Amino acid sequence: MTLTRRQFAGTGLALAATPFLGSRPLLAQGNRTKLTYATLKTGVSVIINENLKAKRPDLDNGLEIDITNEYTSVSSYYSDFISGTFELGIGAWDTYLRMHRKSVPAKMATTFTTGDMINIVSRQDGPSSVEGLHGKSLSGIAASGAFNMCKSAIANIYGMKLGKDVVVQNVPSPAQAMTLLMAQNVDAALSWEPNVSAAMAKIDTMRPIFNLGDEYHAATGKVLPYFGCAVRDEAIERDGDIAGKVHATFAQLMDQINADPMEAFTIAAPHLNLDPEVLMGAHEAGRLKFESYSMLADTGRDLIRQAQAFIDKDGAEIQDGFFAS
Repeated sequence: MTLTRRQFAGTGLALAATPFLGSRPLLAQGNRTKLTYATLKTGVSVIINENLKAKRPDLDNGLEIDITNEYTSVSSYYSDFISGTFELGIGAWDTYLRMHRKSVPAKMATTFTTGDMINIVSRQDGPSSVEGLHGKSLSGIAASGAFNMCKSAIANIYGMKLGKDVVVQNVPSPAQAMTLLMAQNVDAALSWEPNVSAAMAKIDTMRPIFNLGDEYHAATGKVLPYFGCAVRDEAIERDGDIAGKVHATFAQLMDQINADPMEAFTIAAPHLNLDPEVLMGAHEAGRLKFESYSMLADTGRDLIRQAQAFIDKDGAEIQDGFFAS
């Protein structure tokens, strides 16, 4: 019997969920497919990208990833991905789902961080729980996927509405959200790693009162995927196995990071203007996890579908075409 790539992935024999220790390269030798990739110079992307450049797991897995640019503007980054300036994009899966629903020719290949990196933080003299946010002020990027995920989770779990029960101060960046909290201009901040730990390292009386990944797991028993990579259709047409190679590359990279996180954080920290110990603290606290899930496998697809249903019941359906096959 001949199995298609999609059927093979569904058997569980292919690349599926990994906290990965000791995963083997998909393709150690042979011709490599070139793939253009641009990076973001902010946040957790820096940890991923600097270690990708240092360790080159792509070369072990049938790829030659060409980093064409490094963006400081997230909006410009996504605009250029949509226009086809580069073929491999990094970011939150819900961002790429919105693109897919607007007919952007790209498919999700893999995820490799979790929603545990998204937190609501307050000061010692501020709210000590989500319930304590009622009538208080919260800084955050109101248009971000992280904000929408938290908004839905808080409504589903606590029956509270951000923007109604909690006053929202919109900001342009996750770092700015923490800056307002540090300046005591808001009662709490919605942000994500490494911005959370960077701010907490400066003011040690700040602490998380809500962790999206923890709350989601408590409510559903499931992992909440967050950051991952999408591949444009023209790259898939050039190499029908490219999505599997992308997943294998980043699965191997997560394996390498988890095997020696301090080494990985030491590589990335100078590019974030942080001490490696700050990143290590986030990792040890469970706010910075690296777990890889393939979108060629039912396990990974189901996690995304379950998360979308939790976040947006009215827009819960995700067509198979969103996922690489």
